[in-house]
Amino acid sequence: MNCSPFKLLIRNLRYFRAANLAAVAGMAVATAVLTGALMVGDSVRGSLRDLAERRLGFVDHALVSPRFLDQKLADRLAESAGFRERFESVTSGVTLRGGAAHVDGNTRVAGVQITALSDRYPVPAGEAMINPTLAEALGGAGGGVRFSLPAPDEAPRESTLARRSRSDTITTFTVDKSQTTQACGFHYL
Repeated sequence: MNCSPFKLLIRNLRYFRAANLAAVAGMAVATAVLTGALMVGDSVRGSLRDLAERRLGFVDHALVSPRFLDQKLADRLAESAGFRERFESVTSGVTLRGGAAHVDGNTRVAGVQITALSDRYPVPAGEAMINPTLAEALGGAGGGVRFSLPAPDEAPRESTLARRSRSDTITTFTVDKSQTTQACGFHYL
């Protein structure tokens, strides 16, 4: 039985055609699934990027630090060589996670990202700018809002000597009036 390799290949493909068709179909389905996942992943990545850019508003770059920095750093950056060629301005600020409540105490929202910017952006004293999502969660803007922030503590809360009462661990402040804006310092996540 003298067969050429080509004839043997053809006979082998014909004999195992069901298994070969299943393997080809499996590869086609796997390729379609992987291609779809890549397309969806790219679309989600683009959507998340657009959402982040809309939330940032006027912000191009941010310096994020796990501890507080000297506010004069912003002034030193603004005076550095080449700053004006790349940027319009620099603004110092602090961002903390806390809570918000309507002053009547009926509605409360946890997980609010609270940002306080330096006085370069005019928001009258006693007022806050909140985004539409937080305004809706609080039952509308216009009235007063009470913000709660974690108080600075010298010792970790889990330690024996840590202060544990609510007044020792939470700082609150109230604003008399709130305005809704798309790009603002207060973001509800």
